[in-house]
Amino acid sequence: MILRQAIISVRFIKIKARCSYLSLGAYLLCLSTIFSSCATVLNRSTVKVKLHANQPLRMVHLGDTLTRRDASFTLTRSSERQVIQLENGTLKDSVVLHAKNSAAYYLNFFSPLYLGFIYELNKPKRFTYHKHRYLHVLDTAILQSRFAWEYDIGSWFLHTSLPHLNNFYFQPSGEPDVKRSTGFLGFALGLDYYHRRRQYLSLKASAMLDAPIPVPAAIEYEGTYTISAATYLSLANSHKFHRWSLGYGIAAGVNTWRVNYRGGFEVPPPTRSPKRTMHWTMGLVFPVYYQTSRSFHLGIVYRPSFYRFDLKPSFQYEHILSLDLAWKFKVQ
Repeated sequence: MILRQAIISVRFIKIKARCSYLSLGAYLLCLSTIFSSCATVLNRSTVKVKLHANQPLRMVHLGDTLTRRDASFTLTRSSERQVIQLENGTLKDSVVLHAKNSAAYYLNFFSPLYLGFIYELNKPKRFTYHKHRYLHVLDTAILQSRFAWEYDIGSWFLHTSLPHLNNFYFQPSGEPDVKRSTGFLGFALGLDYYHRRRQYLSLKASAMLDAPIPVPAAIEYEGTYTISAATYLSLANSHKFHRWSLGYGIAAGVNTWRVNYRGGFEVPPPTRSPKRTMHWTMGLVFPVYYQTSRSFHLGIVYRPSFYRFDLKPSFQYEHILSLDLAWKFKVQ
């Protein structure tokens, strides 16, 4: 009797284990199905494309006709290119939108054995189109670009940026030599106002630092070390040339230079006493940016200063040169 109960118990355990394996297999199969069809699951069958023109145009796509500066068309996803006809008086042209892989399609990288790429190879939802196209109507042609070449007078943009890599050239008061340093981190915030279609005023507040690492983190200094930092307020006028913008203006700010000491095990004694200098400066600013996407700009900002308040000599050259990562968002 005891032997029979033991045999029944063993069989029950085997059946339960098989059920567990089947449940696990079904679960893995479900996950494989989901992650092998990311674009199919996440993408809609249509995508909205917007055309922006510098003057009203007649735009025609598959029977839909719109006459305006900004038009939106709903396109069915496919591997085929889409064509939108353009008319402006005697000028005629067309926008050709070529299909490309959608972002969701690349999520199949996480699918088992990358099967998602094969499963969705010929699926319409794999594809998408550039969602914005800018049209520039000239006397003899209609030019196209992925970015705006100009904006309406009165347009406002929120400008936020990271002066990520900064080079400092300071002449602190009471120091016998020039203090040079290069480091990371900074933040800037401002507004851009278009007073002409291809010119804008930029008012911006900036803060820069020469941190030794490119990410915000606690830094354990040892021995004698220096820190250079600056805060500035600038007003610049910039000219927009397609993707490029070149500017010039005035800037005022505070340059700060410090020397500190932090002791520790087997740390040599300080070579000098701690010191902090801070002075107001007045100078110029020259921002140069290159647009890489609809909102992102990569730039270099040069801030030379020539006049120092309440210091002798008052006229001394200093500068801050920054590699700037900027994002601009239209607010009006």
